[in-house]
Amino acid sequence: LPHAVPAAPVAEQSKGFYRFTGYFHATTPGVHDFAVDSCGPVLLAVGGQDAIAETGVFHQQQAERRGSVVLGTGWHPIELIVTDPLFWNLASQDRMPFRVTVRAPGESAFAPIPVARLAAVLPPHLSPATPPASLVPGVLRSAYEREGLANTPGYLDLAADAPVLRRNVADAIEPNDNPAQVVAYEGWFEAPADGTYVFDLPLRRSGYTHLGSFRHAYQSQLRIGGEIVLQNGVAGRVPSGSIGLKAGWHAFSLRLGSSSADLTVTYPDGETRPLTAAKLRRDASIVLPAHSPEAGLIARYTPGTDLDSALPAFRAWAAPFTSIATLDGRPALVAPPAPPLVIASGPGGVDLNMTRGAGRVPLKFHFLKLRDPEFTVGGWFRSDTGEGALFGKQGLTAFGKSYKTVSVSMGGGRLRAGPGGLSGGKITPGTWHHVVLSATPTRLALYLDGQLLDEGPGAPNLATDALDFLADHPGALGEILIYNRELSAADVVRLHAAAR
Repeated sequence: LPHAVPAAPVAEQSKGFYRFTGYFHATTPGVHDFAVDSCGPVLLAVGGQDAIAETGVFHQQQAERRGSVVLGTGWHPIELIVTDPLFWNLASQDRMPFRVTVRAPGESAFAPIPVARLAAVLPPHLSPATPPASLVPGVLRSAYEREGLANTPGYLDLAADAPVLRRNVADAIEPNDNPAQVVAYEGWFEAPADGTYVFDLPLRRSGYTHLGSFRHAYQSQLRIGGEIVLQNGVAGRVPSGSIGLKAGWHAFSLRLGSSSADLTVTYPDGETRPLTAAKLRRDASIVLPAHSPEAGLIARYTPGTDLDSALPAFRAWAAPFTSIATLDGRPALVAPPAPPLVIASGPGGVDLNMTRGAGRVPLKFHFLKLRDPEFTVGGWFRSDTGEGALFGKQGLTAFGKSYKTVSVSMGGGRLRAGPGGLSGGKITPGTWHHVVLSATPTRLALYLDGQLLDEGPGAPNLATDALDFLADHPGALGEILIYNRELSAADVVRLHAAAR
């Protein structure tokens, strides 16, 4: 610690505070205990975690302060702020001690930090790997089932047997707003030169926990070459985002719980750029198996039959005014026209003849849990009029807010879908038609009878736990299927052909 001769002028003696920054290398994963012997306030942070935070201005005389952090193997940023002894105690004539020691996992005593485990600049230590023979722009996207695990330490550590909900190649890295699943983007990142690379994802905190602390609202993890470089929202492990890379290709894995996807990288030359799927590469030889017809299916309703007990719990409620029938060989839930309501005031009075039953909903789905970033609603319908709603959700939630979900209706003999104002097709009253609406944060696609009618930009944060079918609309419904994934055009063709 720099110091001045006590006989020198006070202005030369009193430096205030000293700040040391660099990197500490943990050779063994686990709890590391640190001790700082000094006077005055002390702040020691390692790996983005406060080990010692004695920031009060009273009763901070010479003492050894201790604290602990959990570190993985590798380099971690270290920051130490200590008080100049003469600034804190001008009456001191002797040089006051200053000592930093550490006790690593498995060690019994504190000892000075070896010079080899400290660095002012993070040294390149991760050698490149051998990528596949053929690389193309993009990433492999996999969604993993993590229901009930969002607040556990291993939430983002995906074991080989973690249940995969769906897998596809992708040309965009999209945010995930569903904590019940982790979406992993995997590929290859090219380091153009040896040096330190700093990766960053937005860290948002919301709500208070004990003692005024914030809880994490975003949960994300980045691995380069299998090493955890960045992690947000999981207690006990907060890597810095920095890693020393040697020039070449490095395996890349970005895992998003409930998180944004605005990943950036600062290169050794100091330039910071967005890191998108277009800047990454994936194995061109990847061939994914076609989805089975049941993949991602979360709800199935067939008129006149019991609900499929093998699917996640949801409820289908049919109104008492409906009936089950077979129309053109297809099981159907029939919604008749609303009967007129006649009010007569007697001779000389005014007769009022109006249609009653505004707001009549023949079929309702509840407990759908459509909170995935993508989902599909499809089914068979027969309209008596060619005008009216097919499915959607109107009204307000329990919190007094409008439902933000998809809807499909008919007008002028054409289909209309929202959000996005998609439209097209021709609806013939009295004829069975098959409609599918598939939604992702970036794409909305509307199909009629196996053919793509229209597509447009998607909408993030579409979510609902309920849908209404044929509201205020005479007609009939056949089988309805709901998936927690996007259906491709080929999927829709197969689905339409299988149920014709």
